[in-house]
Formats: sequence, structure tokens, C-alpha cells
Amino acid sequence: MKLIINKQETAIETAEDLERACDAVRQQFFSEVWLEASAKGPSLVMLVNGRDALLMYFPGNGAIFGLTSRNPAYTGVPDAQIEFILANGDMEDYPARWTVPLAEGCAVCRDFVERQGARSSLITWHDDAKRDDG
Repeated sequence: MKLIINKQETAIETAEDLERACDAVRQQFFSEVWLEASAKGPSLVMLVNGRDALLMYFPGNGAIFGLTSRNPAYTGVPDAQIEFILANGDMEDYPARWTVPLAEGCAVCRDFVERQGARSSLITWHDDAKRDDG
């Protein structure tokens, strides 16, 4: 499995390898983490802003849309945005209600590795091919 953190690529074999990578991510305020099970997918992306993480799951095999994380426990301002800085330096804003705590994001990444690319059931996902009503 391939792991890319802020454009730095490495191969990982075990969930313990992933835990060490998450420890490194916790040391940085902004990170972009990619996990690729194979060249054709699936893949998982985690964007990090401090203690917040946004996750995107792409099933691969030519799928146009993926899934993004949702936080059903979110109680903040409905239209609040959180800024993420991508590995290429671009800044993107996403709804705060799409983010989960970083610890949950790392758990989803670990689950992805342990389950060889299967979508994690540890968080709520939204199918991006469908309308998001909040």
C-alpha cells in the first residue's frame, strides 16, 4: 500500500506503520495524506487542519464520484468553513460539519490499511454523487 504525506511517498505494510505516520501528521498543523491500496484504487485522502480532519474515499475503477466524511454530532454554526492547505500549497475551504476529530481520521486511515482499502464504517460518509441537504 502506498502512503503519501505532503508529497512524501512511502510504502506501508502494516497498521503500525500507519500509526507512526499519524504520529508525524499530529506534529504538523496542516497535512494532506493519501493512502492508495493499488494503482486502480481504492484510495483515501485525509486533509488535516490542527485537530480537524476531512476524509475522502475514492472507490477507484473509474468511479467519477467518491464519498466525503460527515459529522452527525456537529453542533457549530451551520455554514462554518474550515480552511485546509493542500500539499501543493493551494488553500481550500470545506464545511466544518464535514470534519471529524483528527483521532477519528487516523482511526479511519488505520481501518483502511487493515481492511486492504475497504471503506471504513467508523464514520458517517456522504455519497458525493447525491445532493447534500446538510
